Amino acid sequence: MDQTPTLIFDEIDANIGGRLGDRVGRKMREIASGRQIFLITHLPQIASFAERHFKVTKKVSKSATQVNYVQLEGQARVRELAEMMSGQKESDIAKTHAEAMLKSASS
Repeated sequence: MDQTPTLIFDEIDANIGGRLGDRVGRKMREIASGRQIFLITHLPQIASFAERHFKVTKKVSKSATQVNYVQLEGQARVRELAEMMSGQKESDIAKTHAEAMLKSASS
């Protein structure tokens, strides 16, 4: 692979599921070695492999569209991955699974 310093992937998870998402996440981590990757995903299996995780939100009004982002760390990252998995704000089972995903992705 060439040594392009920055790569951008927008919704690389389109039409794939969890098992393949894990493989894509591992491959993205490998590709990211020595370069910067911006990757937009809705799949927690991919997001769990990120070195840094940002949540992007969009607010649309009649006069403007506002986009905000915040870097997630620690329990905020666990909560976001859990919500991505379950679709619910609070789910202890999803949080436990999110913690396991992060641990697996970092090993």
